[in-house]
Amino acid sequence: MSGTGNPQSLGDFKEYTSGQSDAATWLPAASGLADWCQIVGAGVVVLTTEKGNNRTITVSATEAHAIIMGPFSALVSTSSAYVRLGVGKAPLPPSVTVTAPDYVAGTALTDTATTTVQRVGPRTSFLLAGTMSQNETVTLGTTGAVEGDYIRIIRTSTSAFTCAVVNGGAGAGTLHTQVASKVNFTDARFNGTNWLFQAGGPS
Repeated sequence: MSGTGNPQSLGDFKEYTSGQSDAATWLPAASGLADWCQIVGAGVVVLTTEKGNNRTITVSATEAHAIIMGPFSALVSTSSAYVRLGVGKAPLPPSVTVTAPDYVAGTALTDTATTTVQRVGPRTSFLLAGTMSQNETVTLGTTGAVEGDYIRIIRTSTSAFTCAVVNGGAGAGTLHTQVASKVNFTDARFNGTNWLFQAGGPS
């Protein structure tokens, strides 16, 4: 069973659904070839190239969409929901939203003068004690750290003391000092060797 319609001009296409095929040279254009194939829905699609070779394209459930450049002369089979063969410029793929991973909460920190923290996941957050009785230093350790990891130090305390966030990597040094009496935060990113300051509140 062939698909519906016939492409008549550039930008036009012919559409097929699961179980359909079209072995004929279907384009009215002189070349008789499709410039592109759009696949919507998980499944396996078999196309014939301009040289007469069959090409199998598998689209996974997580991908669920593909645009393959031709030329193609025939649709042999499809189990995807829709297949479109067209002429001219291929359609743009649908936009993809990439969601950044959530921060994983590390162990809540106690009111201690010096503390070293280690990443728990790609993004790890640590909460300082609600009440601070001294200036504090938090060192970002490198144990298990992977390039691209983030650590966030969160302060809700308005106590009259500072908190210095220190790079525990080879380069050492203070990345950010959270000022006294202010709710604050520090974000740092690991570059494979050192923790680098990325963002923070008042300092």
